Amino acid sequence: MAAGLGLGLGLGLGLGLGLGLGLGLGLANPNPNPNPKLANPSPNPKQVRQWLQQLLKANLLRGSMESGLSVHDLVRDCMLRRAEVAREGGLRALQREALPLLVAAYDANGPATAYVSSSLRWHVGQSLSRQPAEGRGALALHKDALHEDALLMGVLRHTSGTIRAQGALGIGSAHGSAHGCAPLRAAADAADDAGEHLAAAEIMFAAAATVPGNGPATELKRAWESLQLLAPDVRASAAAIKLEKLVLPTLTMSAAYTFGSDEHNEALARVQVISTQYGGGGGEAGAGAGSPGTAAPTQAAILVSEMLRGSAAILAMFGIEGIIGHNGPLTLELVAQSAALVRDGVSAYAAALAAAPDALTASHLDLHCAFLTLFCQRQHALPDFRLQPEAREETGGERGARLRQLLHSYDFETVHPVAKATSFNCDFTTFGFEALFLLLFAGDLAGAKAGALKMMRAHKRMLTKVLDEGVAADVYPFEAFNAPGFLGALLLLTGEKALLREFMAWSLVGHFLTDDAIRQVCMHNHVHVLPTHALAPSWPLSDRQTHPALGHSGISAALRARRGAALPCVCA
Repeated sequence: MAAGLGLGLGLGLGLGLGLGLGLGLGLANPNPNPNPKLANPSPNPKQVRQWLQQLLKANLLRGSMESGLSVHDLVRDCMLRRAEVAREGGLRALQREALPLLVAAYDANGPATAYVSSSLRWHVGQSLSRQPAEGRGALALHKDALHEDALLMGVLRHTSGTIRAQGALGIGSAHGSAHGCAPLRAAADAADDAGEHLAAAEIMFAAAATVPGNGPATELKRAWESLQLLAPDVRASAAAIKLEKLVLPTLTMSAAYTFGSDEHNEALARVQVISTQYGGGGGEAGAGAGSPGTAAPTQAAILVSEMLRGSAAILAMFGIEGIIGHNGPLTLELVAQSAALVRDGVSAYAAALAAAPDALTASHLDLHCAFLTLFCQRQHALPDFRLQPEAREETGGERGARLRQLLHSYDFETVHPVAKATSFNCDFTTFGFEALFLLLFAGDLAGAKAGALKMMRAHKRMLTKVLDEGVAADVYPFEAFNAPGFLGALLLLTGEKALLREFMAWSLVGHFLTDDAIRQVCMHNHVHVLPTHALAPSWPLSDRQTHPALGHSGISAALRARRGAALPCVCA
């Protein structure tokens, strides 16, 4: 029995697959063959557990049922050799049978989920043939071209970024690449050569899942290049539109293009096209919402489409405001256009909020709506601007009640991961803008300080992730770069010098001054959004003429405070 079970467990590399495959797949499909007359019915989880306990007693496995199981090196080598000769196709055939079962176990969110999330790559790598192909892209190909392999493409197309990343890492590890991008790029080249441009884009989008935060600029740019090669009818298909909706928001905010360049403007124009023409159900239900013969868009399709529409409006506003490039002096007409874009963006994100699949996504989108509503402060110069009670209710609530509630409900450990996985891959709340609004517009000193303390804790957690948990600093370029202008300004305005010193000591912002590595990686992903003169110390700053990229009320207020000018009325 031990030998037979050894074959059954021989799928892995001694990383606890027995428990993951046996229990996880058993629970996902505990009895796939209910006919008792058929031989060799699939074992149930209880039987697998008994077998594993017997192997533990025999010292063929090590570890525990609670913490995970592995095998000794000699046992693993024996299992692998047996798997190679036990059946036609050997270990590769066994792995290719296991892959869809493991992915199904992940989708079922059962006991095997954690194992699949971290170890699926080994199964992907061992599912590749050892017979390399010839020609362009051969490095990433097995016996058949990757884009022709329905099994592996199914992994790379998975809706979960975790599964896509594991697939990409598995293909990379099989070819000696640490992150999988080089072999996948070669496979994408081969797909393009074969005219399979959508498959090439899907391959590179999977490669992007291996790069954290705002970093996958090269991979996303390569994916969009393939999408641009599609024939018009294919580019208008549901699959292509869905992929563009996923690629473009991060691509347009990455370092792939110089902001304001022809390439960047072309990408922004495409965002606008697909957000308007395919806004409702494009990417899942076919063409645009309401097209004849198409099904009603799902909530998931509405969420993605409305977030894309909001991103298009906000990026256009950034262009007018000089946040992503200096386009000359602002006129009242441009400010009015900017304010209209903000309203459009907030409207789109509010629609996305209504389609949120869970409370955490809803919380993030609610905070996002509040931030965007308040962010563009130049609209105060418009003749028709009034901060009436209904406007306050629309933005921060009467005397900031809504903002206080949103800040109170913000939890870094739960909301922050959602924020980093959606829209601009940015947790805007950590800028500290909502807390600053409470001070400047609602006169709520206590609420502003409470919000500041919560955001300081968030920045401390980001620093801890970088210094102690192996997270790359370039995951947080926007959070680190923008916090001084809002959270820093708030601490200056409230006279909290001790808290400001603590913030600088326990944040990536403070480490800009002392850690060259952190400064370089964060600035690399953000400095391209500033005008070329953004850091010039001689640029004139006044209450009426602020720097195009730094012209927000928080910085202006902080500068007035430092000059001893009169401050807005603040109520305790």
